[in-house]
Amino acid sequence: MPRESWVWYYGSSYNPYPRARLRRAVPRPEYTALFEDKEVADLLCRGVGLPQPRLLGILEPDADYRAELPAMVARAGLAAAIVKPVGGAAGRGIVVFESADGHHRLRGSGAAGDLASFELGSRAVVQEILKPDPALADLAVGALSTVRVVTYLTRDRRLLILGATMRFGVRGSIIDNWSAGGIAGGVDALTGRLAETGFDKRGRRHGAH
Repeated sequence: MPRESWVWYYGSSYNPYPRARLRRAVPRPEYTALFEDKEVADLLCRGVGLPQPRLLGILEPDADYRAELPAMVARAGLAAAIVKPVGGAAGRGIVVFESADGHHRLRGSGAAGDLASFELGSRAVVQEILKPDPALADLAVGALSTVRVVTYLTRDRRLLILGATMRFGVRGSIIDNWSAGGIAGGVDALTGRLAETGFDKRGRRHGAH
């Protein structure tokens, strides 16, 4: 793309050189905590009244997290919860904790089995698991399908919607992340209609889930 068009492709899987140039020019460094620290993001969003999944607590890798996790979930009156690394990205390290009949188990990419074998590599948030709308539940069993809206605040305080994408998990995954194999489809920001074609991260087209 010509240089003057780079701004419209910010955030795409773009060449590292223009991405680095754009990162220096567009986002203020102090805002990156919103995307790099899930605990900070949760606190800030709650502070301005944005609804969030219920935060059950924080797990520390140097604490007795194998005992704390089931106790934390039980106190909330739940049988399951999702555990996410505070600084994780692309869905890496996310697991689902489930408790039934006194037995605890975990499901997720690269982590499955009982609680005794669970290794927590970094600080993590524990949240309630949100349920998909019934209209979407059959499309990605096990994962919450989400819409990502990319916005841009101009210097004169106008808010622009640069694009919106709906993401779907595949093959029983617990997450819908594109980087974890999910399928993404464009959303018309004016009408809310989903595009007819979806794509995975390898650029392959999908006409049906």
